[in-house]
Amino acid sequence: MSKTALLVMEMQNDYFWEKRQPKFTYDGETLLQNINAAIGRYQAEGCDVIYIQQVFPDTPTNQLVFGFNMTGTEGAALHPALKIVSGFRFEKNIADIFQDEKIRAFLTEKGYDSYLLCGVDLCGGILATAKGARETGAAVTVLTDCCGTRFDARKTGEAKAALRMCGAMLAQQGESV
Repeated sequence: MSKTALLVMEMQNDYFWEKRQPKFTYDGETLLQNINAAIGRYQAEGCDVIYIQQVFPDTPTNQLVFGFNMTGTEGAALHPALKIVSGFRFEKNIADIFQDEKIRAFLTEKGYDSYLLCGVDLCGGILATAKGARETGAAVTVLTDCCGTRFDARKTGEAKAALRMCGAMLAQQGESV
């Protein structure tokens, strides 16, 4: 029997609030609405919902290099409009969550063989995590209407092509997956 998890990636204040860096051009209102609908739908279908936050140690170097998502800051917190339906929360500071030993151990222990991915950024952590999940043999569906990206159409198209090449499916949250 298949066991599916919805991975909600990096839906944090630093990407959406008025204090965000200018490079973060996500349409937060639409994205949050779509993701919250997906959370409701897939939880009702029996999927576990797992929240992944990108968090960096608050060091002078990380402040200089990144300047966002620092440990213990309000900006690193999940956005308050995000629907929280489980206590499954993990912090990461690498793109592919399957490279994080703690997260990978949890996912393996739970026995997931299928993942639905949503959040930010399609060209970053979502792409890397989809590839990592596929390397484990899991089925992957990226919910494109529930993914934000700050990159142009060319780079986004390249990311979608890379997702298809690794065997991930692209769908919208209203479609049957």
